[in-house]
Amino acid sequence: MLQNTGVTPIQKEELEGARLGGALNDTRFWQSLEAKRLLRGLQVLRWGKGNLSPPVKDSPEWSARLTDFLTEMEAWKPDNEPDFFCEKSILYTGLIDLVPTGAGRSKVIDAFVEFLEQNSGRTRSRIEWFVTADTLLSGSRATYDQPEIMLAFLNSSDPTLSLYARLKRWDPKSTKLTLHNTKRPTPHKPFASFTIRRWCNGESVGQRTDRSRAAVNLGILDVDDQKQSHWALKV
Repeated sequence: MLQNTGVTPIQKEELEGARLGGALNDTRFWQSLEAKRLLRGLQVLRWGKGNLSPPVKDSPEWSARLTDFLTEMEAWKPDNEPDFFCEKSILYTGLIDLVPTGAGRSKVIDAFVEFLEQNSGRTRSRIEWFVTADTLLSGSRATYDQPEIMLAFLNSSDPTLSLYARLKRWDPKSTKLTLHNTKRPTPHKPFASFTIRRWCNGESVGQRTDRSRAAVNLGILDVDDQKQSHWALKV
C-alpha cells in the first residue's frame, strides 16, 4: 500500500537511536479545596442546589449569589495552584456563557479583562494567555458583546490587550491600507508633498496631496470602513 502512494517504508537503520521520552507530567484541574469550591459555586449558579428546574436568573436571590461568587473569584489567589490561570479562565468563561445581558454580565466581562491584565506575562506559557484573550476578542465567546469587549480591551492598561484591540478594529478583511514607499524622510528635513490616492474595490476614485507627519510616518491618512475604501500613500 505504501508503494502505491509513493511513500518509502521506514528502514531499520532509521530506527537506530530511537527512544521513548519521559512520561507526560499531566496536572489535573480542580484539586485544591478552593478550586473545587468555586467550581461547585458555578455549578450551583447554573443548575441550582439540586432542583429539577434551573434557577431563575432575574431573581434577586440569583443576582446576590452571582455578586458573592464574583467576590470570591476576585479574592482567589494562585497560592500553590499550578493551573490557577487556566482554572480561573474556565470559571470566567462559564460565567459569560451563563449570565444574562445586563449589569451582571458587564461586570463579568470587566473582571475577566482585568484578570487578563493582571496575568499578562505571568503565565507558564505565553500561548495560554494569548488563547484566552483571543477567545474574548475573536467573538468565539460573548459574540453579542463584542463592542463592550472591544472597548474594555482598548481602555486596558495592558499594552498587548490594547494593541490587539486596535488591530482588530482595523479589519484588513474590509479595509486595505497600502504603503507604496516605506522610505521616511529624516525629522530635520522638511516634509515633501505626497500623492494620496483613494482606492475602492481595486479602482482609483480620487487623490489629494498631503504634507502631514502622520502620512509620512504611518502611511495612513483616512480609513472608511463603510465604503470599504482606503487612502494609499504613494511618493
